[in-house]
Amino acid sequence: MRLTISIWAWSALVLLLPAAIRAADPPVIYDVTDITGWSEVQLATIPYFRHAVFVLPWGGSNLSPRARNHAGQIVGVAASNSDYAAYYESNVLTYKTWLGQYYWSYTTWDGDDLHFYNGYVRFARLYDVNASGTSVGESTVQGSGSSSLGWSSRAISYDPATSESLVVLTPEYFRGTALGINNSGTITGWVADESSPTRGFRRMADGQFELLDGLSISSTKGIAINNAGLIAGESYAASFEPHAVAFMPGTTQPIDLGLPSNGVSDAGTANGMNESGAICGAVWAKAQSYEHFAAVWLPVSEGQWEAWDLNEMLSGGDVLLENARAINDEGLILATGRPDGSDVFGSRTYILTPQGTDWNAPAGAWVVY
Repeated sequence: MRLTISIWAWSALVLLLPAAIRAADPPVIYDVTDITGWSEVQLATIPYFRHAVFVLPWGGSNLSPRARNHAGQIVGVAASNSDYAAYYESNVLTYKTWLGQYYWSYTTWDGDDLHFYNGYVRFARLYDVNASGTSVGESTVQGSGSSSLGWSSRAISYDPATSESLVVLTPEYFRGTALGINNSGTITGWVADESSPTRGFRRMADGQFELLDGLSISSTKGIAINNAGLIAGESYAASFEPHAVAFMPGTTQPIDLGLPSNGVSDAGTANGMNESGAICGAVWAKAQSYEHFAAVWLPVSEGQWEAWDLNEMLSGGDVLLENARAINDEGLILATGRPDGSDVFGSRTYILTPQGTDWNAPAGAWVVY
């Protein structure tokens, strides 16, 4: 047994805001527990998160889990000299290689000598798995060219119960990635042609495929999908900042989830969503894009959410939350950040627990009050 926590490091800023621009009283107050450095026994007490795996049943420091289901199937990425798709089931860890690799090469002349450069791009990655064990991700395909950036990829699915091969979901696009799949088999992610922006998509279990529209600019991404068919993602506004958005089931029009009312951010993105439609992610100011703030969008009615800076929803503690990476169905949030006064961005990992939730940190854990 080995413990690992995959995190994406972001940055934050102390929120010391005048009372005049502070948000109204938040509907939820969170207790903060720093889980950095927890033992395997302590990590095992954390309630189930679909998109956070705290204790792995296999060894190997090169393994990065991305999702798991209630049946114990885990998917992710195994990094070596290239990324391999990893799928764990019934004490067996399977590695899947890429559909093909892209080889690049070019020659330059400096006036005296010829210089030859070459290399390759190849990867296969899995990002989500549903209750039946079907997983989704991305893989490079065969190709060659003179630029290291000329590689092509496809959104893929993989289910060892039905096929030993990766299945291509987006054959007609230059690049594609599948990031989420629900229990009905509906998939979301993004695709792009060679000279066009990314477009989010919804792919039904029967293969029906539709592109998701943007806010003002066509660039969109589908990032997460729940069992109701709600998609959370991002789209660019007219001012060229990304905004967190949602797509209601059966629609392709985005709903701008908005920004926290404290006035310190003008951009944001979603990272995850639970079955109640609560969405977590990060917001930031375009002028200071290195300073991120963990955020949550809470549903208030059908098709409407309220944006909150999670730093304004804490019961106490000198912490700066930079990114809300995952949210489970009990409302617990996995976030990264740092202690107040520290300049080491993303150095700590926290669990945010809504007050009144019956999970208690194990003995010896550092609960921030």
